[in-house]
Amino acid sequence: MLEFKTPRRIIFGNGAVRKVGVEAKKFGDKILIITDRGVLKAGIVDKVRGYIEEEGLDVDIFDRVKPEPSIDVFKECIEVLKGYDLAIGIGGGSSLDVTKASSVLVKNEGDINDYIGINKIKKEGIPKILIPTTSGSGSEVSHITVLTDEKGNKNAIYSKYLFSDISIVDPELTLTLPKKVTANTGFDALTHAIESYVSLRSNELTDALALKAIELISKSLRDAVNTGNIESRHNMAMASMLAGMAFVNSSLGAVHALAYPLGVKYHLAHGESNALMLPYVMRFNYNSNPEKFDEIGKTMNSENCIETVMKLAEDVGIILKMRDFGVKREDIEEFSEIAMRSKRLLEYNPREMRKEDARNIYEEAW
Repeated sequence: MLEFKTPRRIIFGNGAVRKVGVEAKKFGDKILIITDRGVLKAGIVDKVRGYIEEEGLDVDIFDRVKPEPSIDVFKECIEVLKGYDLAIGIGGGSSLDVTKASSVLVKNEGDINDYIGINKIKKEGIPKILIPTTSGSGSEVSHITVLTDEKGNKNAIYSKYLFSDISIVDPELTLTLPKKVTANTGFDALTHAIESYVSLRSNELTDALALKAIELISKSLRDAVNTGNIESRHNMAMASMLAGMAFVNSSLGAVHALAYPLGVKYHLAHGESNALMLPYVMRFNYNSNPEKFDEIGKTMNSENCIETVMKLAEDVGIILKMRDFGVKREDIEEFSEIAMRSKRLLEYNPREMRKEDARNIYEEAW
């Protein structure tokens, strides 16, 4: 049996964000935009706010989201959101994750920690519109929120109530992304697509979405980074969305598990740490399903998908050795222990991974 989960509505296309005011009006008069200060400074929030105010709606802004948002940020946003009719998240994965959780938990009693896990949220929250400004996280089409606790550990909330009421994906909003962010987020999307495709939970639908995402990224990421033209931005926005829809329904794997400690201890961007670990985990996983990995290669117009991924990383300025980020070799033992705790990620990895395997992969990546 195949089950496929996705948001209620998706509006995709160049200029799609101009519809936000008309769509927002359907949910009420009082609206809170949830974002970070970088997106605010880029002028994107003012543009969106203008489209909303054209419809005669009241708009306020919560701009205190930070990368890898802490539980305190979620709690603060939940308090601010009380009394609003609609939440609109604008930004990368962190802003969208805060929007998703806050809009739901504002209507569910108790502490946010009570809802960490799978399907613990009891009822729907207030409506939410999600507008990504990067092409990578896929958060706009996922039912997952990731939050960081006081010890720096990442935790996740999974719930059907976290899906957006409307996701508006406008490639034009990514035109001003810096090259490094474009590369990192692009590799985040590529990791989602590849891990989804080889996951033990993959199916015909997720395979089709993942392969299309891989195709688009392999032919468009270089241009998106180097020239930033609208065609490449359009393709990357589509790829990120498709990869998000794929992994939501098939799960991620060991790349994310091994990337996690790097992000926590050395503050690497999420896409950056995924990119670093991706080819080494692919090499470990290859013999578990060579047919699928070879299909990835064909989709990327290559006979060797691992070498092709490494070449793409090199072409867009991605670093593929941990020591180049200042990571110490003695960290490997600690990283291996932490990675093995990510059972939700390792469960559907195509090849069973032991601590010794994780250690060997880190050694290769070091």
